[in-house]
Amino acid sequence: MWTRCVAPIATAAMFVVGCASPRICRGITSRGDEVKFLFYEGGDTGVIKCRMAPDGALADCHPMTVELEP
Repeated sequence: MWTRCVAPIATAAMFVVGCASPRICRGITSRGDEVKFLFYEGGDTGVIKCRMAPDGALADCHPMTVELEP
């Protein structure tokens, strides 16, 4: 079941926080009802955190503040 959800979730993650420029989803992790997407946009990398609703839809998505070490 999880493999059928990855493509739609990754596609949705690219559009969750607006369409200013294309975002490339580099990784997805989940635990319980929490899903995090690691994305690359231009020269920036970030994380979008969402909650998985009971019907399988993404809800309450927002960018997280992340500081990556060089």
